[in-house]
Amino acid sequence: MKTYKVHEAKTNLSRILNEVAEGETVYIAKGNEVVAQLIPHKKKKRPFPFGIWADQLALDDDWDSPETNKEIEDLFLNSKLFPDEDE
Repeated sequence: MKTYKVHEAKTNLSRILNEVAEGETVYIAKGNEVVAQLIPHKKKKRPFPFGIWADQLALDDDWDSPETNKEIEDLFLNSKLFPDEDE
């Protein structure tokens, strides 16, 4: 546990922040009274949800067949999203 007076903390802020980043807890005092505590920031790691869709999605054997691709192409090109130019 390290304690710094306010003036000392202002003068050595970069060094103090490096200490905190390395895991040290630092206290800042006004006179003899501690008024602040600097603790290392803990980043929250969100675990990547491997397998979140496992057994929830299924593809037919012909999912990439020329017929299926043609059907998808027709849906895109002949939808109201892409109207003919003469309309």
